[in-house]
Amino acid sequence: MIVKHKGMRQELSKALLTKLYLQENISIRAIAKINGCSHSSVARRCRKYGIKLRSRAEHKKINIDKSLLQQYYVEERKSVDEIAGILSCNPTTVLRRLNEYKIPVRRNRREGLTKQLIQKLYLKDGKSTREIGKLLGCSRHPVQQRCRVFAIPLRNPRHTRIKIDEETLRRLYIKDGRSIEQIAKKVGCCARTIIERLKRLGLDKEKKRRQITNGKQ
Repeated sequence: MIVKHKGMRQELSKALLTKLYLQENISIRAIAKINGCSHSSVARRCRKYGIKLRSRAEHKKINIDKSLLQQYYVEERKSVDEIAGILSCNPTTVLRRLNEYKIPVRRNRREGLTKQLIQKLYLKDGKSTREIGKLLGCSRHPVQQRCRVFAIPLRNPRHTRIKIDEETLRRLYIKDGRSIEQIAKKVGCCARTIIERLKRLGLDKEKKRRQITNGKQ
């Protein structure tokens, strides 16, 4: 059990936790699930690395009054980013509330497609241009046009699934001892994709078994 715990520590590096918990906003329990450990282990590692844990209040759904949202967005014609700044929340939250309250997003789609919003949704959250368009009530084409205007590189338009064969992943992860972040950078995907692929192929358990075996020798 001790050796296994040490092996797990190598997986939950500070860089990986920073990416998953802070940048991709994945919950402690979700990180624990994809990494094959308990949520308390993930929480302890966050504290060790000085990563501040989100409070319960921060996990709760942000309440935005419908009448207030109508006032800002419909009457005063403030942008989504402006409303998010006033209410101290994420632009995505404002867009979701607009959809929930069935408040039509303005026809001038490009007004809401600011560089900050696209960077948040497309680069940080990893949403596709189609998903962003659906969120804003438009097609993917205006989103792609704004990406080009803001010099935001578009991903493969067909969103082809990144192919990582088992042999290559086994060599990089087990034989070469590369970290998840290093593998993700090499193949051009996010760390979460590598973690999920390792679990699907059972390579995460295989590496832990080898570490336990080596520890007994």
